[in-house]
Amino acid sequence: MYIHNQSTFTDGEKIILAGLAAPDPRPQGLTGLMAGTRVETEFGWRAVEALTPGDRLFTYDGGLRRVQHVERTFFDFECTNVLPDGLVLVPGGMLNNCAEMLVLPDQPLMIESLMAQRMFGVANVLLPAAALVGYLGVRRTRPGAEGQALTLVFEDEETVWANGGVLFHCPGQRGENSDYFTRLDGTRADAMAALLDQEWRQNMAA
Repeated sequence: MYIHNQSTFTDGEKIILAGLAAPDPRPQGLTGLMAGTRVETEFGWRAVEALTPGDRLFTYDGGLRRVQHVERTFFDFECTNVLPDGLVLVPGGMLNNCAEMLVLPDQPLMIESLMAQRMFGVANVLLPAAALVGYLGVRRTRPGAEGQALTLVFEDEETVWANGGVLFHCPGQRGENSDYFTRLDGTRADAMAALLDQEWRQNMAA
């Protein structure tokens, strides 16, 4: 199961996934920052689960921006229909992250790359974390019985600094502006990840 609620535990909605009759009852497109991830606020680095509406975070290109809502999703990983392939584990240092971190597979991460500049005319692209699995030690893992993810909602969509140097995409109240960020999904994301892997290995060998 997972329990989804916005800002507080009051009037939470419990959704039972196990035993549903739908052909694929898995939740699709779940995003957010896993509890334990640290984000850069105006008062320093704080665990994402400690944030409340009104807190201000540093963003990639917008300076300090105020969190409008905090949405919490609680997972029971013992329910096999919830993220059956597990989370994405990114080793420390692979994405300029200061320590190992867990990421939801569909969570978009902003990647800066010369390859992206050549292919898409922009230095930064958004990739779902799952696209990076298999490269530079990034792999799937299944955590303990329970977990929590938090979605930080801003006035406009933003990318925020987490775990030292990783940029996580966060939604905005006004909805996603599809031409503001360059998003890659499916085969395009997989192809980009393979090219990024080559670029990273060349940089490491230099």
